[in-house]
Amino acid sequence: MATITFNTSGITFRSPGVGLNTGTNNVGNVGLLAGTNEVGNVGLLAGIHEIGKIQITDGTTQAQVDTISNSLRSITNPHSKVHVGDSFVALDLKNVSSTTRKWMITTPDTLGYTHIVFDIDCTGECLVLITEGGNRTGGTPITPINRRRVGTPPVAGVIFDTVVSGGSTDGATTLLNHRSGATGQGSKTISAGGVRGSNEFILKPNVKYVIAVTTYADVWVSIDLDWYEN
Repeated sequence: MATITFNTSGITFRSPGVGLNTGTNNVGNVGLLAGTNEVGNVGLLAGIHEIGKIQITDGTTQAQVDTISNSLRSITNPHSKVHVGDSFVALDLKNVSSTTRKWMITTPDTLGYTHIVFDIDCTGECLVLITEGGNRTGGTPITPINRRRVGTPPVAGVIFDTVVSGGSTDGATTLLNHRSGATGQGSKTISAGGVRGSNEFILKPNVKYVIAVTTYADVWVSIDLDWYEN
């Protein structure tokens, strides 16, 4: 059992093995031993820890504070995925003239999830429909690009097909249904359309998602998929 002695100069701790220096620990000068404070991995450094000074570390690198605003320097979770190599993009551009064209995403059968934002733009009026749970067959896949362009980054688990055929359904669950833009007489484009998700979707593993874009004139469709796998 630890012995704590209160006196006028501070608090004296006397007990072997409890991870505290023997001697007087004045207010503001805690003085914990290095390497002996293991419960919860507190990770206090050896020496004096003054009030108002807290070190945050992963055991190797310390968190930094901005010297101008005095705020903690940090990045968002999606941004951190770029740094570790878990963030991907896949792009496609197709001419779609008064018809419906489909693309398909197949998520990997893993314990992790696909966190994705859809960005679909058309040079004319279009209807964008994204559904979950289809049984189509994909073809002509596009290789996703890892946002981390240094070293040997991981390969994406998501498959992005630009040709969709066969099967009997695009899926019963609708994630997005959006029509925008305008077409005038003689199939003349008046204004462009498109949709961009303001929030990410967390997709189910081992499931097919169909992106169906219907156009009402001779327009170009641009698809930008932005996701990370976690």
